[in-house]
Amino acid sequence: MAAVIAKRLIVVDPHIHLWDRQAVRYPWLDNAGIAFSGDNRLLPDPYGVPQLLRDAVDVKLEMSVHVEANPDNSLAEVRWLQSLADDPANGGHPHGLVAYVDLSTTDAGERLEELAAYRNLRGIRQILNVHQDTKYDYVGRHFMRE
Repeated sequence: MAAVIAKRLIVVDPHIHLWDRQAVRYPWLDNAGIAFSGDNRLLPDPYGVPQLLRDAVDVKLEMSVHVEANPDNSLAEVRWLQSLADDPANGGHPHGLVAYVDLSTTDAGERLEELAAYRNLRGIRQILNVHQDTKYDYVGRHFMRE
């Protein structure tokens, strides 16, 4: 959603990623290198709300939704992100959180209950894309055929 006010866009960004490897482990950043999405070694660490707002200087970023960034512990990521949202210096960012839960596990219900305790939680993401080329395969199994 965007509106123009005084030639400056007001934006709600529905899909951002923040990370701080001191707060949450992201295995894909442990051995950063060339990936299908580019060179992960060039990503700033940490990348938090101040960096996001700096990069969005040409727009008024009214609200944002963080979509899980493949952490090794989804609850730890949501806990950290909620602490950012609760910090007045961050202006409520991220306003919404989409977390990861492996919905095929027997403890998925318990994980969902734990995550639901965080007031900014808005949804769950289960990545489905599987590909014969491991470079593009996120999950290693074909959930849609199971």
